[in-house]
Amino acid sequence: MVDAATWNSATSEKSNVLTADGILKVVLGAVVRRLDRRPNS
Repeated sequence: MVDAATWNSATSEKSNVLTADGILKVVLGAVVRRLDRRPNS
C-alpha cells in the first residue's frame, strides 16, 4: 500500500511549519483512519 501526502513549505500568506500533529497524520493516517480524516491545523 502506498499513501502520499503533499507538503509545500513556501507560501506567501504564512509560514508553514511541520508540527508533531502533522507528522502523526502522515505516518499514522494509513493505520488509524480517523487521523487521516482530521483537518490540517
